[in-house]
Amino acid sequence: MQLSTVTLLLMSGVGVFTSAVSLIFLWLANRDIIAVRYWAISSCFLMTGLLLFNSQSVLPETLKYVLPNFVVQTSFLFILQGTYRACEQNVPKVELATFITCYVVLHLFLTFIYPSYPLRFTLGVTTVLIFLSWVLWCSYRYSQGRFKVSSFLILLSVVILFAVSFNKIIDMNWQGVTNLQQDDSIKAQWFIIALFMSQLLFNFAFAIMTGEIRNNKNKSVQKQLITANEALKIEKARAEKHSKLKSEFLANMSHEIRTPINGVIGCLELLQNTTLSKQQDQYTELAYASANSLLGVINDILDFSKIESGKLEINNEPVELLALLDSVAKSFAIALSNKSVMLFVDCHQVTHHNLLLDPVRVRQILNNLLSNAIKFTHQGHVKLILSSQLQHDGRVLINGKVIDTGIGIDSQAQLKLFNAFSQCDASTTRLYGGTGLGLVIVKRLCNLMGGDVELRNSSPDKGTEFAFSIQAGLDESIIAEEQSLNVANLIGLFSPNTTFSSILLSQFESRGLKLDILDSKFISQSRYDLIILDLVNCSDTGLESTYLLESAQRQAQQVSIICDVNSKLPNSQLVKGSGCAVFYHPFTCYDLMQLFTKKVEQIPTTTLVVENEGRAKRLAGLKILLAEDNKVNQVVATKMLSNWQIEFEIANSGQEALTILENSESGNFDLILMDCQMPIIDGYQATKEIRENPKYNKFKSIPIIALTANAMNGDKEKCLQAGMSGYVSKPIEVGKLNAEIMRLIAPFHKESSGHS
Repeated sequence: MQLSTVTLLLMSGVGVFTSAVSLIFLWLANRDIIAVRYWAISSCFLMTGLLLFNSQSVLPETLKYVLPNFVVQTSFLFILQGTYRACEQNVPKVELATFITCYVVLHLFLTFIYPSYPLRFTLGVTTVLIFLSWVLWCSYRYSQGRFKVSSFLILLSVVILFAVSFNKIIDMNWQGVTNLQQDDSIKAQWFIIALFMSQLLFNFAFAIMTGEIRNNKNKSVQKQLITANEALKIEKARAEKHSKLKSEFLANMSHEIRTPINGVIGCLELLQNTTLSKQQDQYTELAYASANSLLGVINDILDFSKIESGKLEINNEPVELLALLDSVAKSFAIALSNKSVMLFVDCHQVTHHNLLLDPVRVRQILNNLLSNAIKFTHQGHVKLILSSQLQHDGRVLINGKVIDTGIGIDSQAQLKLFNAFSQCDASTTRLYGGTGLGLVIVKRLCNLMGGDVELRNSSPDKGTEFAFSIQAGLDESIIAEEQSLNVANLIGLFSPNTTFSSILLSQFESRGLKLDILDSKFISQSRYDLIILDLVNCSDTGLESTYLLESAQRQAQQVSIICDVNSKLPNSQLVKGSGCAVFYHPFTCYDLMQLFTKKVEQIPTTTLVVENEGRAKRLAGLKILLAEDNKVNQVVATKMLSNWQIEFEIANSGQEALTILENSESGNFDLILMDCQMPIIDGYQATKEIRENPKYNKFKSIPIIALTANAMNGDKEKCLQAGMSGYVSKPIEVGKLNAEIMRLIAPFHKESSGHS
């Protein structure tokens, strides 16, 4: 039994419907592949066209021969557009528009002017075959071999459709039918089946092509990733190279700048030890202060560079916090004496004194914050408030505030406060100076130590408040010696400054001690074991200070005075003759502990001088080889050595130092001072030769101290790895060089005394 053409058209339409649904789901799963969208739409149009062919008898006369054909041809048009998209090519719009126009004109001519079903059928099949051949050509031309399997399936569908269509076209017996719905010939039905089979083959081809596109995209992405990774490796190597060059540049810059500064500061120190007129001494002090100020700017820039490159490390060591605070506060004594500004240190809430932290970096934080506060305060006071709190993890959180009554900061300037190289405005830089790096360095250092810094509040002419925090370890190896305190029972304080009185009262109360606040009249009315007199703002030779001192000495067993660092009171007969304990402003909690510690009271003030003289005597007769190429530094170093009665010989390069050692006996030198940057052979190579070359076996174990202007992170380690025994950075500080020589020659003296 043969099926009718109408039935076949309906069955094919339903089959194409399922195909359209599958392509729609394929599109939803691959929305980034635009070609799939066109293929899914083409299936929908083909399904619609077949159903329209099935319903030709009910369509209006003007549409029954036009609409089904146009809808089917549109489906193949979308297949062609999808193929161009899959090949990542633009559709040739002009050629395509010309082709479609020709088809439409011919079809309308064969429908309304010269009606002919065989010719319309032939035109429709020819157009479909041209579309499919165009698809096959596009796939072959632009796919670059990517769509081999799908191209084969498209070719197969074209061959099948061409064979069946050609068989129908050459049929001379059209039985007088006027449309496909009426054509029940077996060849027409075979054409419908071939059209459906071609659609199925196209679906397979589209699915495979989608997979091939996805695979090519993945390969492209993978290739891009590989290329990006290679580019990243190149950029990483380039960045590392630039970082290395930057580090080398900073090291060289550090050396080149510090070397002349070392000469300037060293010569000024030597000049200060000579007999000068008052005016010459003043000029020398100004030059010395300026040189140290320049050195501070250089250190700020180098520290900022270290932090930016991640090369700044925190080196924790046991520290007595109160002693550190006192040292920092006292360093501002001279600056404060030249201004109408008081510095108060309130640490009555600090309950943990012995900590593990980096004293250099903590000092740097405090110095930056306090120096800014003092610099921008013309009258009033600066207050440093600290507290400590033990956390659950056993670490100690230190919170601090720096409050001043200075010029303040306006709201616009606050926005760029922690930006590198920035100050409030250009006039600030001109008036007060500075690099604008201080607060940036403070913030980074606080971050490195587990804390932070922030501006709490500030307004113009009303002062500023900064808050900061850091974390430190608790040094449990030291137990506070409470029994060493010898606190008087009745203690009185006279101070015209209520802020200072309040802070000192808090210090006493935090330790369970009683303190009476006195006025000038009340001093002579009551007896006390100890009276503390704040004479910072009193005239050295005025009646007020004399009256206060005499009244206190009559009413108290012991009198302590606090005065300005430039005050002449400590040298007056009234103070010298009474045995008053003298403390200098700023007065800190550490001073208070000293006041009540027996062992501190028993140490005479001349101990340090005697100890330094003893050290100098211990260095007398020492023989040192100085390897230094800079003439100014040679003068500075040799003058220091001469002051310690050390015998020396100078080598102008590493090569000359090796020559001198080669021609010397083992007892000719006890120690070598080695500059690291020298011509011909530098200090590192010279040291390596001394340690490893058999020619210098007699000096193989000689102590070698690096004298270098390199102050970057890792420079000390580099010197030690090269075989050097010690390290002193330039500008050379007399105390540090003395201490390093003493540390290294101590075994030598011990051995010498043992032999004697």
